[in-house]
Amino acid sequence: MINKWVHIECIFHTQWGLKILNEINNAIKENRMEKPSEAFNDYSMSIAIRLDLISRLLQRITQHLGGLNEYLKDVKEDYIYTQEKEGFALFIDCCR
Repeated sequence: MINKWVHIECIFHTQWGLKILNEINNAIKENRMEKPSEAFNDYSMSIAIRLDLISRLLQRITQHLGGLNEYLKDVKEDYIYTQEKEGFALFIDCCR
């Protein structure tokens, strides 16, 4: 049983959530489907939020990968792995 949770209010930036909800509402109005249960609405919203969060995460990962170029542009030969030799792990300060 869930004892604690966080409510996330999501403003849809990718519009996936709005598209999903609008299509459901249109299908109900056009009698292509019956009004869904509350559980269905909850699942639809959950999927929409996750789709939006995935795009935000990808944006953040892309930004941080760009920062890796700073560390890799002048990397010393000691840190490069090849088939013939093992390199050393390159320490990156994640707090900067």
